[in-house]
Amino acid sequence: MGLGEVIGTLAGEGSLNLTGLPPELISKLGSLITILKAAGIVFIAYIVFLVLRWFFTLKRYRITKKMNIKINEIDRKLDILLKDKKIRLKSVIEKKPSNKKDIKKKTKNIKKLIKKIKNKKK
Repeated sequence: MGLGEVIGTLAGEGSLNLTGLPPELISKLGSLITILKAAGIVFIAYIVFLVLRWFFTLKRYRITKKMNIKINEIDRKLDILLKDKKIRLKSVIEKKPSNKKDIKKKTKNIKKLIKKIKNKKK
């Protein structure tokens, strides 16, 4: 028995012969096939949805990654600027001014510190 004969025998046995089935059963199979086709269409639409969602998530991830790189660069530059002149703005900001004169005085002090930093950078 050759390979071709085995395949031919299996193909002949595996085929569906719907002529011997009652018409009621065939009509039920038709509706079942229709339901399966609809489920297949829904499944394909879901796969397309997942691919699109993956694409937009990837795009959002790339944008977030670029933003993170820029933020780290800005942070590094600020560290360099503040390292030259160890400014403790926290101490200036922590003290709550009691009146308008104190507010103006602290604002002037902060502006002076910023000017010193800019001048030292040049």
